[in-house]
Amino acid sequence: MLATASLITKLSKRERFFFNKHCSGSERKSFYILYKFLESKPNIEFKALKTHFANTPIGNNLSVELNLLQKRILRSLHIFRLNNKSIEYTMLKNISYARILYEKKELKNAAKLITQTKKLGYKYEEFVFLTHLIILEEQLGYDSINASIHKILKKLRQERERLNQILNELNTLRKLRTRIIELQYTEGNYVHNTALYPEIFKSDYITLDDYQNSIKGKDHFYLFKSIAFSLIGQTEKSLKYNKLKYENVKNNQHIFTPVDELKSMQNIIYHFILLNDKINFNKEFEVFESYKNRPGIPENLFSYFTAYLQLRFGIAILNLEALNTYIPFAINILNTMKFNLTQTNLLHHNLIGALIMIKDFDKAQDYLISWDKIKKINHAENAVKIARLIVYKELNKIALLKSEYRSFKKTVKIKNKLSELILEYFNSHITGKNKMSGKELHKKLIILFKEENLKKYYNEFYFLSWAKSIS
Repeated sequence: MLATASLITKLSKRERFFFNKHCSGSERKSFYILYKFLESKPNIEFKALKTHFANTPIGNNLSVELNLLQKRILRSLHIFRLNNKSIEYTMLKNISYARILYEKKELKNAAKLITQTKKLGYKYEEFVFLTHLIILEEQLGYDSINASIHKILKKLRQERERLNQILNELNTLRKLRTRIIELQYTEGNYVHNTALYPEIFKSDYITLDDYQNSIKGKDHFYLFKSIAFSLIGQTEKSLKYNKLKYENVKNNQHIFTPVDELKSMQNIIYHFILLNDKINFNKEFEVFESYKNRPGIPENLFSYFTAYLQLRFGIAILNLEALNTYIPFAINILNTMKFNLTQTNLLHHNLIGALIMIKDFDKAQDYLISWDKIKKINHAENAVKIARLIVYKELNKIALLKSEYRSFKKTVKIKNKLSELILEYFNSHITGKNKMSGKELHKKLIILFKEENLKKYYNEFYFLSWAKSIS
């Protein structure tokens, strides 16, 4: 699809109406004729479009006309957005208005608008906009020179230095947040050797107990600390920072969205899953359910978290009653709602794990086939292979089990004592020699648990539960 045509398809009804109104009187102009045609045939290819407009001014300069049309649409959207009451557009509009007033030498009015807008900027922590306002304020000072000009400029310089410090810290914290989330996925939720990642585990922020310079910075800092402790198996400390993050979000609803609050809440509940804490899980889940009909919470996101948390906890504590309740719910939302790639992967991950727990291996195989049609997120690759090993073994599909065993042995990304035990167990059932019983498998897992914390094996979590169930 052409870039301009793609943009047209994404215009809302109100945006289309505004564009048509904005272009009133231009109906015979090339850009508007091209717009109406692409609106009716958005999937047309460049070559076909050129053929359609052959021997016309549009066809003779098609690339230029497409570019002109895109600029017209963007200009229309920009003007339309200036009526948006969001803080970003309010500040953008006010900065533009203040500059116009300054250029027209309406210095008092410009100064008054700058002062009002700066208050908004500090309240909502729009630090980038604030730096623009300070530059404009400095220019204003030069044009209205008085006895206190040096004091004013010194104060503005100090303010700019404070803002630059906060912006630098925010950029560093954003980078750390992005990097540690990336690490969380690539390492399967556990880092065995922190020395490999000095940019995280030796950063200045890892040793800080708290961060106070900005509300947005706190959000980045608390998430960074929570994931850092989670990645080294210190769940209680991770929970501490998750709770601080939730309180920061909840107490600053002028900056954060209801979705930010919901995500922080579900992260707290997830920690109680890791701790196998049924009392606090149920207590916090009641709070979580109060978000269901709150404005700003998408139904599909709330449904995803509901299914994910309940299935995950049901698997962790082998609560078959809860799993039987939430499996139909998870299947229904998978069939009726849209989710992003990560959410779709994790719903399949937990649904298949739940089906294994209730011993519905045929349906588990159906959803393994469904999962195969989806691009895998990095840390799901081990999980899907282990799920296949379990399902093929339980359904006595030896040929498939042999094939999957060879694939797992060859491609397993995280090699550890647990993956060695998995290979040993399934190999004994393929060869038929010294078959390892469920009881024996569980006994070996208990020995392994004494050596290492098995909770860190995120990808294999339902293998551990299944091993317990067959013992």
